[in-house]
Amino acid sequence: RWVHVAVAAFIALGAAGLIAGWSGILIWLGVSGAVLLVGRWIVGRLGGLSGDTYGALCEIMESGVLVAFGLRIWSGIG
Repeated sequence: RWVHVAVAAFIALGAAGLIAGWSGILIWLGVSGAVLLVGRWIVGRLGGLSGDTYGALCEIMESGVLVAFGLRIWSGIG
């Protein structure tokens, strides 16, 4: 249900903001947008999502967050 997704997203966004400030919010928004785009692409190619594709999306999000926070720290922004 979309209500559950919205509540979970709001909680995750709040946690990102509390932990990393504005850069955490921007990273969360960017990675979430990328996952939505890749998920749409997968649905278009395969006709739906499966456990394997959910796992791939999870790995994409984890990798994106790690790279983004690494760049944030390396560049001296945060």
